[in-house]
This record gives sequence, C-alpha cells and structure tokens, in this order.
Amino acid sequence: MDKEKVLELKQVIEKKLNRPMLYYLDLCTRCGLCYDTCHAYQGIPKKEYSPVGRAEVVRKVFRKYFKPAGKFFPWWGDAQEFDENLMEELREAAFSCTGCRRCTMFCPFGIDMPYILGIAKELLIAYGNAPEELVMLADGAVEKGKSVDMFKEGYKGVIKDLEKEVQKLINAPSSEGLIPMEKKGANILFVGLSGAHSIVYPAAIFNAAKEDWTLSYFEAVNFGFFAGDSEKANFIANRIINEAKELGVKEIV
Repeated sequence: MDKEKVLELKQVIEKKLNRPMLYYLDLCTRCGLCYDTCHAYQGIPKKEYSPVGRAEVVRKVFRKYFKPAGKFFPWWGDAQEFDENLMEELREAAFSCTGCRRCTMFCPFGIDMPYILGIAKELLIAYGNAPEELVMLADGAVEKGKSVDMFKEGYKGVIKDLEKEVQKLINAPSSEGLIPMEKKGANILFVGLSGAHSIVYPAAIFNAAKEDWTLSYFEAVNFGFFAGDSEKANFIANRIINEAKELGVKEIV
C-alpha cells in the first residue's frame, strides 16, 4: 500500500480518537464475557467472530500508528500496519457485527464494540472497499432527502393502495384518509420501514386507537449507519428530524 493511502487511512483513525474511543481501545481486559452474548459468535464460534476478536483488528492498527510500543516494537504489542490482508480482516470484522450492542450491555467496562467498528467501516470507505450494496442504498436515501418533492406523488399513489388494505383490516366504511400524510400539528410522525407491512398494520392500530398521527415520506432504516458513513448517516437521520419540525409534530415514532 502506498504512503499516501496509508497517511489518508491514519487520518481517518485520528479523527475518530475522541475520549470515549481512546477509553474503549485501551481498557479491554480480554475477560471473554462478551463471547456468550454475541449471536454471531454463537453461530460461528471462532475467535475472529467474537466481539473482542473483531475489535482487536482495529486495536492492532491503532497500536501500530498511535502507540510508541506499536511503532517501534510491533511484534511486542501485536501491532499491524495497513496492507491488503488487514483491509480484508477489517471488512470481515465490521460487517459480521449486526450492531445490536448486546456485548456492550454485558461488558463490565461498558466498552462499545460497534463504536470501535465504526473506525473499521470508515477505513473501508476511505479505501474503497465498503460493501457496494450498502453504499448504493445509502446514496439513494441521501438523494431522496435532497429531492423528496420528486418522489411525493408516486409515494402518495402507493399509500392510496395501502389505505384499502387498512380499510379491510378495521372494517372502515371508507379508505379515504386512513393513512394521513403531511398533517401539520399531529401528535405522532410515524416512520415506517421499506415494506408495506410496516405501514399497514401500524396504520390499523393508530386508526383503531383514534390517534392523531401522520406518515413520514422517509423510511426508518439508516443505510448510512450500516455502511459506516457518519456523514450520510447524519443526513439520513436529519431528513426525518427536519420533516418533524416542518410539520410541528409532538413525537416521532
């Protein structure tokens, strides 16, 4: 790997080294309590699929470039420099974790393993080795946020069809207005997932409960988060926040 790319990747890590991250990278005692909490490790019981095993890939790079012992005596502290094999290890570590944070809940020190793996994901993005499907989905969500007016009419047509399904579920006399959109001052802005099931059944419940609600134009899933791109993740989340502010709703669900 050329020196310019190594320098770029080092800068990616450096930007992530706030106080919590330094704490998480330094404090692990390798006690192994996280092993039993990880469903990925239970499915593939190998050290590299354990929470501590995944985080250790990031720690090896951190020690190499940001710890004196790793810089001068890499064999002593199990430090490793950037190369093709390491980037593959980072990819496997980052995307075999679901981000559920069960390991964090059971860690006696509260070490946030997915937070550490955020470094791995950002390194993969900078290196151009992030999963293409996730990157495309994140880009699509960003574009939808930038030009939502282009999607509105088509989406309203889809919702009209879903209102008929809600009507059947609750035996309503009409399907009109069963899934309200752009309703200002509602109590709830409901943000569904991508599938129709995540809208139809909640809509039936809201109508049965006579709740004052409105449906978001956006989906709840944040592909920027899964891809590990913090800039895109923030943009995707802010689409919903800005929509809620514009409508003046009381709560996002």
